[in-house]
Amino acid sequence: MTITEFLLARIAEDEAVAREVLAQQQHDVTRSPGDFPSGYDPAKDAELASADGPIGYTVVMVGVARVLAECEAKRRIVELHQSWPVLVETPPNLEVVTPDDLSTIAVRASKRLAWLTEQEYRARFGTEPPTAPMLRALASVYADHPDFDPAWRVHD
Repeated sequence: MTITEFLLARIAEDEAVAREVLAQQQHDVTRSPGDFPSGYDPAKDAELASADGPIGYTVVMVGVARVLAECEAKRRIVELHQSWPVLVETPPNLEVVTPDDLSTIAVRASKRLAWLTEQEYRARFGTEPPTAPMLRALASVYADHPDFDPAWRVHD
């Protein structure tokens, strides 16, 4: 699993939980914060855990809206990463232009430049592109997930 696939899967999970919370909360403003779907732990949010009634509903709605907005923003960052071109250059290629006359040897140096997307870069070099640290930063919040690869840890 690539870091991109991992992130898109976690974002989809977060979004599904947020949409489930939204669906449950929209029809009942008196629902307590403990009535959330599996996978959501309101105890992690002291404000949510102590909120009740209409105040709790407002906190939940603001929180859900923020989670959904963050999911969209993270998804966009991953999509930008996938399509962001990385400049790759080959080492200079030296070519003797006039090999017959030793008194006037001319050499031509040339370099090849290419713009590669994440997928092209990975296919060509077998590693994540230089833009991967951005994705590792996003993935770091999921470090406790069983599919998280320790190689994705953010390095200072």
